[in-house]
Amino acid sequence: MTRRSSQKQCKVCGAVATVKRYSSKGRNGKIYHYEKFSHRNGVVHYYRLGQERNKMTISDAFAQTIDTKLGEGKYRFKDLKLMFESIYGSPVSNTTISRNLVKSIKLNLIDRVTEGNTILYSRKLERDSGQLIKISNASMSYLVFKNMASIIAFLNFGNPGNQVLTKIPVTLPIGVIELPRQLNLKAFDQISEIPSSSINITYSYAGQTGISIDLNRPLRPGESDFIFLNGNFEVREKFLKFALPFSVDKLRINVDSESNQEIIIRKRLLDGLKESDPEVVRRGKSGSGGFYTEVMFENVMKGEVIVITFGEENLEH
Repeated sequence: MTRRSSQKQCKVCGAVATVKRYSSKGRNGKIYHYEKFSHRNGVVHYYRLGQERNKMTISDAFAQTIDTKLGEGKYRFKDLKLMFESIYGSPVSNTTISRNLVKSIKLNLIDRVTEGNTILYSRKLERDSGQLIKISNASMSYLVFKNMASIIAFLNFGNPGNQVLTKIPVTLPIGVIELPRQLNLKAFDQISEIPSSSINITYSYAGQTGISIDLNRPLRPGESDFIFLNGNFEVREKFLKFALPFSVDKLRINVDSESNQEIIIRKRLLDGLKESDPEVVRRGKSGSGGFYTEVMFENVMKGEVIVITFGEENLEH
């Protein structure tokens, strides 16, 4: 059942949009709940609410409570506890809630204020990790073989905000994914490999999946780090397409394919219709009969879409 629409910050690109909630049935018969963000320029983004409860850690559930339950109001301790338990799916102790509240306050995610004899909690503004990240350089390489593709990505980023940065969003040209393990994805930062439990799905629909990667060490204002990704996934479409969840100064994309169709890489602007061509670094035909293309984009804005097509295949908007 769809709820009445309202204006809200898009959880995919960060821009204000009209949001509606709706439900859909997956191929496994389970019901999944989404938020649909419709932008004025016609671009539509989807954000899946909730994770499977039996796979959710307490930290994941508390983070989701902040993301999906806390509006701009102030909440009592017992209100937060009820919200948390509705997502986690089972009762927890007051100590568990207190511990996570203290952690969230230290990470500058939640404010704690006293009004009279009542202690209230509220969500910090500007806590969208995509708004706080500054990507200086990013490179993404895709190797497409039959109906499979592998990805190698390197993101060099900093925290220009005034809050601690704990995670980074990434979008992948794959969907629909129900569990992170289906991505066959490994992630590393400058400390070590990031545990698979720290990679969470934020939304997933046909052709695109958003994930959130928890850093091994929170990034303080002015500090920098990098993320290295390596994984593989099934290619279910005749194209690859994904919206960037952050702005980036320089974005290098390389695609190799066994197909005998030429690879075309373009950027779709925020209006959802116009496209721009990048600087071509190299392009040609490989010895195996396939094609390769490497391009460079500069000053790519958050929410713009990278579209990779093969030959003369048509892509629906």
